[in-house]
Amino acid sequence: MTSSVSNNNKNYTAKDFMINAGGAAAGGIVYLAANKGVKKATVPQLSKLARENFAKTDTVQVQQAIKKVLDNLNHVNDPIVSMDRINIIDFSKLPKISAPQSKWNYFFNKVKPENIDRTGFTKEILEQEKRVDSTLKRMVPKWKRNINGFAEYHQKMLRYMLQEGFTAMAIFQDKNIFANMPKMGAAVFHEIGHLMEPVSNIQAIKMKSPLPYFIAGSLLMPKLDTGENGEKKLNKGLNILRNCTPILAAAAWIPLIKTEFEASSDGVKITKPFLDNQNLNILKKAYKYAGSTYVMGAVATGLALFAGLKCKDWLLENRKQIVKKIQDKI
Repeated sequence: MTSSVSNNNKNYTAKDFMINAGGAAAGGIVYLAANKGVKKATVPQLSKLARENFAKTDTVQVQQAIKKVLDNLNHVNDPIVSMDRINIIDFSKLPKISAPQSKWNYFFNKVKPENIDRTGFTKEILEQEKRVDSTLKRMVPKWKRNINGFAEYHQKMLRYMLQEGFTAMAIFQDKNIFANMPKMGAAVFHEIGHLMEPVSNIQAIKMKSPLPYFIAGSLLMPKLDTGENGEKKLNKGLNILRNCTPILAAAAWIPLIKTEFEASSDGVKITKPFLDNQNLNILKKAYKYAGSTYVMGAVATGLALFAGLKCKDWLLENRKQIVKKIQDKI
């Protein structure tokens, strides 16, 4: 009799686990959709406003200011301020690539080979292109490297966005700045700001890197029974912690947001002696819009996880009624 009860408990536990996993999968789909929806509704608009303001700056004055800022930083005797030589890689001078195909084409190995026109480019530029591709490959998140084709897609998308002037990037390991100089030259000051504080910037990136696993764990965490009168205090505490995970997930962005606004502040500070007030004010405005995209990333993460958990809980609480309705229709 005891063996039978034990077996029944095992079956019940396995079944309960499968139901919870199914609910977590549904919650995960809602999370991804909500996250994408919030970002799509806000981030492109903010990025566009940032780029429009970058375009308003005086290109000649900005280029001159960049040279003066770099000369100033590279020749200051103070070891806290002085930096190793910074190299700016101008993506407008590299061979052009086309926009990446769908990520699912990469996943299913259906990507058509691209013939990049490299005629007329110097040996030095082609060597630079190889180094750029090697660096971008290194920057692919670890979890994407384990999914067929996603690493190649991510690498190509990064290069395309840099080429088209949708973003600029600081490379801490090599003291390089990647940017399309005619389109995003004004963003270089912000990237220099990042390179001035490499330790805190790298730490911020590392603190956010476990976020996908935290979100998956939150969605898998079951809502526990607290008893009729809430006497199961441990379960009650765990449920409170579970309900707080959207806030904690959003908070994981805070160090990164902090470094973004600090980089902008440092960039403006080192540029101030070399730009007139009009260009400086445009620069500040552009940096605020660009920094706000990271704030929206945090908001999207928190709201999406909240929606995912709510969806999972609703499905599990009403699963019997849902199954019955489906059976009745069949």
